[in-house]
Amino acid sequence: MVVVIIDFDNYFHDIKGIDDSPKFELALTEIVEECEKNFKNFNEISIRLYGGWYQETTLTKQASIIQQLLSQVSVFPKVKDNKIKGTIEMVSSLFEIPDVKWHYTYKVKNGIGRVRIDHDIVDEFCTENKHQCPKYVLYKFTEKKDKQCHIPNCTHIHKDVFKRIEQKMVDTMIACDIVSVIKDENVKGVFVLSDDQDHFPSYALASKLLKERFKEREAESFSIILGVTNNYGERNIFISNLLNPFDNIKIIPML
Repeated sequence: MVVVIIDFDNYFHDIKGIDDSPKFELALTEIVEECEKNFKNFNEISIRLYGGWYQETTLTKQASIIQQLLSQVSVFPKVKDNKIKGTIEMVSSLFEIPDVKWHYTYKVKNGIGRVRIDHDIVDEFCTENKHQCPKYVLYKFTEKKDKQCHIPNCTHIHKDVFKRIEQKMVDTMIACDIVSVIKDENVKGVFVLSDDQDHFPSYALASKLLKERFKEREAESFSIILGVTNNYGERNIFISNLLNPFDNIKIIPML
């Protein structure tokens, strides 16, 4: 089996609604084709989608949309030289602990962090007209959570006007699963789709565990593949250099 680990918001950031079903299916099909190109001796693919699926214990609106999208796409079974079966799952449980479901992965908080201004870039006109310049107005308004709008007769408070959304535990779940799948004897390879640096330490640990699981020669047949969506050359060079000391990690560009 090949396990595909997808940081959904990082990789599928442009999938917003039901109308994106053709685009979503095409992207999943391309992922399956990349698995065929880069892995050997497998006939099953487990595609795992990670995101903030639960606000408390209730599915978020985004999660409901993705559920509908998954019901409309047809990716498996894939028949070419060999028949490949597979599953696509919105992950709420760890690979190694499937019986425990993790809710509370999507959280809405009041207020936003204070906006910072690069004063070396701001011109003199803005500096002399801070009460009119949107940059300085926002800077001042976000100074404190209980800051009131400066416009006369407006009683709005910063924490009531602005909301911020956070995913909780999602990166940790991805890191845990990257490490867990390496130890599973049924897994022939791991394909991670994300260029989030938060996951990089788990790749390094997975590489070390891979050496411990296999003898040196056998480890060459098992790949940890990182699919990055950022096509900017400098960014990809940075990722390659950062992960270069660790064996069995291959980086491929994804459109």
